[in-house]
Amino acid sequence: MPYKAKSRRAKGDQDFASGLPILSAGQRAWLTETITLAHGADHPWAVRLRGQR
Repeated sequence: MPYKAKSRRAKGDQDFASGLPILSAGQRAWLTETITLAHGADHPWAVRLRGQR
C-alpha cells in the first residue's frame, strides 16, 4: 500500500525531526523497520532514516 503524504501531520514531522538526532543506531533500525512494516518503504520517515545509516 503506497504511503499517502497528505495523511502526515506537521506536528508529527516536527517531532520526528527533533527526535532523530538523539536516536541510537539500534533505535533508528527498529524505527525504520517498524515504519516500513506499517506504512511501506516509501514512507518519508523510513526513507530519511535509511539515508542516515
